[in-house]
Amino acid sequence: MPIELKKSTPVMLRSLGLDERWLQDQISRDTSILGLGELEIAGREHHQPLGGRIDFLMRDMETTTFYEVEIMLVLSTRAILSEP
Repeated sequence: MPIELKKSTPVMLRSLGLDERWLQDQISRDTSILGLGELEIAGREHHQPLGGRIDFLMRDMETTTFYEVEIMLVLSTRAILSEP
């Protein structure tokens, strides 16, 4: 049976009126969209001991591997590099 491939087109979420919170909600509903398999959310807006928060702390229940997931919508790589 041949594999059916679909071509995708990148889209700017903000141009659709969507934001980071919307993307976080989508990931919460189905963590497999990250491409890391089925993950359990161990924490959301997880506070770090030295300050700050991460959007998600997730774990793979089969391997006990933890993932720290931070969602950032930016305009370009240049915007990231020029942040103070």
